[in-house]
Amino acid sequence: YKVFIICIFMLSAIALFSGCNNQKEEKDVHNAVTTFFSAYKQESYREIDRHLFSGKLTKLLDQAVAREKRETEIVLNSDYPTDKPFMLDFDIFTSMIDGADSVRILQTSINADTALVDVMFINSGYNSKLEWNDHLVFIKNQDWKLDNVIYGEKNTAFKNIQDLLEDYIYAENTY
Repeated sequence: YKVFIICIFMLSAIALFSGCNNQKEEKDVHNAVTTFFSAYKQESYREIDRHLFSGKLTKLLDQAVAREKRETEIVLNSDYPTDKPFMLDFDIFTSMIDGADSVRILQTSINADTALVDVMFINSGYNSKLEWNDHLVFIKNQDWKLDNVIYGEKNTAFKNIQDLLEDYIYAENTY
């Protein structure tokens, strides 16, 4: 009987600890979303702190910046130096071109070192505010880092930010 009571106590303690740990992880993910969104609202993707991103997303962002610099040089050295270079001149962190001015977390699911955060982005800069849902993928590498944005809007040409960046980086020269 004592063994049974001890087993029940141990299982309860494990369940309680894992529940607390999951709540802490969810809070940490929510803090990562808030930190990312604060930086995103103030900085261009070219300038945003790379510590907020996974290694893969950081590499893609840096390659996109390098591609933009090359495209700018090509145009400046062309017969038409005032033309607009081939650039990502829209918000790449949401599925809407003009981006968002606020975000609301709808749901978070964590599986090991990956978190999927369903968010509602809001852009109140229109006559009637726009609201849409995207999904943020965070991975844990010491801290939670943004790894991908899965676009929720059907009118986007890309499924996610990683596909968008890869397509831009490896696109044929346009000039």
